[in-house]
Amino acid sequence: MRFKNTLSLVASLTTAFFIVTHSPLATASNLAQNFNFDGVLVDDATGTPMAGPVSIKFQIYNPAGSCLLFEETHPAVALASDGSFSVLVGSGTRASAAVDGGLSLKTVFQNSGLVRGVDATYCPSAYTPTSGDARKLRTIVNATALTPDFTLSPVPSATVAESLQGKAAADFI
Repeated sequence: MRFKNTLSLVASLTTAFFIVTHSPLATASNLAQNFNFDGVLVDDATGTPMAGPVSIKFQIYNPAGSCLLFEETHPAVALASDGSFSVLVGSGTRASAAVDGGLSLKTVFQNSGLVRGVDATYCPSAYTPTSGDARKLRTIVNATALTPDFTLSPVPSATVAESLQGKAAADFI
């Protein structure tokens, strides 16, 4: 199975975050803690669209792909006749905090301070991002990881814009 129409994904992510971050309603209290992921699934061997429903697991990693920051599953994603789908990442069934640290998407995309400490299984070395760090989005369909991972940069990182690198408006007044 493979994923096609990456341009559609980029356009959807860009559009969604532009609307959210440039809307007059986008204040610190109501910014969405999710983002839309659109794609098309086709069978590698035949090139025909996959039939659904499918289970899709999303994992967000540090730039090196070595520290799991977020994991959720959408167990029954409907596919259109052409294999296309649309999922709201951030609205699925979360993995236990023992697996992904229980971090919010806001924390996952912040680029200051320690994001996740050492966990022998899921984050062998702690992750402290630097300014402008991207994240890796791993997509797993019906227990098969799609490759390569997607790079999430910089638009989904804008979810941290509801604060100034973790400082609320009240911290400056």
